Amino acid sequence: MLLRLLTKKVLSNQQGFTFIEVIIASAVVVIIAAVLSTALIYPLKEQVDSENAARAVFLAQQQAEKLKVTDWDQLVSMTRAESIPGYPGFKYIYEVESPDPYRKVITVKVFYPIHGKRQGTQILTFERTVNLK
Repeated sequence: MLLRLLTKKVLSNQQGFTFIEVIIASAVVVIIAAVLSTALIYPLKEQVDSENAARAVFLAQQQAEKLKVTDWDQLVSMTRAESIPGYPGFKYIYEVESPDPYRKVITVKVFYPIHGKRQGTQILTFERTVNLK
């Protein structure tokens, strides 16, 4: 009799959460985590895109410096983009225009990856002249 009374007393004073309350709380936590993860991932992708754009500027400048010391007669346009060793997804091409026999306008284009299977381009243009002295 005393055992029944104690059992009844313990069962009637149960504290805790019901199964439904646990499920609802879990769903709320999952929704909040999904929103926060989306809010954190987008800026990271943008940061990677910015870093790739900065790398592309550096690579364009590097290629321009090489072209500045290339022999005058060897400065001709490339026919197709070439991959840049050590930089996956990066390619470059340059175009040479000769407005007159003493001047060449050189445009270096570096193509770089952007998230979402897109491609960015950094363009650097400079002019070389020949000194006839």
